Amino acid sequence: MGVKYTCVCGRAFTVPPDVPAGTGKCPHCGAALQLAEEALSLDPKSVCPQCGTICSPSTERCAECGARLQSFRPSMPSPSTWARSRLGIAVVLTTYGIVLLGVVSFNIWYFAYHTKPSRPNEMLKHVETPPEPEAKPEPLPDWAFGPEEANRRQKEAEAQLPLADGWSKETVEVAAATPHAERKLNVTYYTNSMGMRLVCIPPGQFVMGTIHFPKGMTGEFIGRETPAHEVRLTKPVFMGACEVTNAQFKHFHSEHQSGSYRNHRLDGPNQPVVRVSYREAEEFCEWLSRREEVAYRLPTEAEWEYACRAGSSQLYPWGDGFDGILCNHADASCANRRTERSIFNDRFSVSAPVGQYSPNAFGLYDMLGNVYEYCWDWYGSYGAEPQTDPRIVSSPTDAVVRGGSWQSRPVHVRSGFRATASVDGQELSTGFRVVAVWSPDGK
Repeated sequence: MGVKYTCVCGRAFTVPPDVPAGTGKCPHCGAALQLAEEALSLDPKSVCPQCGTICSPSTERCAECGARLQSFRPSMPSPSTWARSRLGIAVVLTTYGIVLLGVVSFNIWYFAYHTKPSRPNEMLKHVETPPEPEAKPEPLPDWAFGPEEANRRQKEAEAQLPLADGWSKETVEVAAATPHAERKLNVTYYTNSMGMRLVCIPPGQFVMGTIHFPKGMTGEFIGRETPAHEVRLTKPVFMGACEVTNAQFKHFHSEHQSGSYRNHRLDGPNQPVVRVSYREAEEFCEWLSRREEVAYRLPTEAEWEYACRAGSSQLYPWGDGFDGILCNHADASCANRRTERSIFNDRFSVSAPVGQYSPNAFGLYDMLGNVYEYCWDWYGSYGAEPQTDPRIVSSPTDAVVRGGSWQSRPVHVRSGFRATASVDGQELSTGFRVVAVWSPDGK
């Protein structure tokens, strides 16, 4: 019997057994014959379509003729295999990260709570220790006081002072802004020979500086207003009811011009004089003293703050809440668009004519807002100890200005707020008011 062979063309043959396997050719197509049992498992696509040679399915081309086989597939993983690989890598990395985080956290916890540095000062020297909270001053027996008490003390001091030559006086009912709402008070105004109105500020004691601050204050300004400390003023003074105006200053310096700001006039006769230096303000007081034969000067910081508070220990003469219609500040109408402005409308884009807003309980106008006001002091830090009639003279180049101005934020328009100015500077938002004293040297 012969051996059964098949051809790729579909024909079957029986070849004598003495014919070597793989050497037989199909007489019809010439293709090599295969054993019948092998052909059962043969992938027809592995047969070369050109020469009929049986090739391995893993090869791309036929070894005989080089034709491309239909059975070749690149050995690439399926999409599902790639997805499983990426997921596995992500799981491994996530597990590793969690373990690493746990190890680091454990070490931080352990060394923070279970070890002590052998040299604590060296290891912790970069840590700034917060200052101890300052103790608040003990309440003074007669501070603070209400508007009626302020008015009573004012009358008591006035009774002990003679009327200066060339002065006149008039008692007027005013609607004062106070912590106890608006109060009707009878205030006596003294008018000198230049038409400047003044009110009597009685002696007394108070807590100078700020104990609690509004939101928005920075550390630099907080440091200027602390520590709060007791101050005693022993002498009554007459303080200008308003800031010195352009018309009044021109009696001293006829050519002075306060100018304008962005086409808004600053040189109106009843607007406060600005663009004057600290030295020029002192020269005006010296000139007025000679003219009136009464000692005039700038108020000390302590006198200014005591007069501004008018018995109130709160942030403002009218209480702890800011009321934007009671002072000229950086509001919706402010001409300076670069500053932070409030939602109020105080009706003036720049400085207002003096006396446009409600006075405090002493009858003083514009102590807050409108223009900054020079004080007699030079700038220096506060001390914690009680003081009597203080005046700071530590820095001959920096003057103190108080009260804020028409371009000041609400947090800077407060009784305790302090700022500095060069003694030779001439700012468009800085002016002054005067005080008159009865001693020959004006101190």
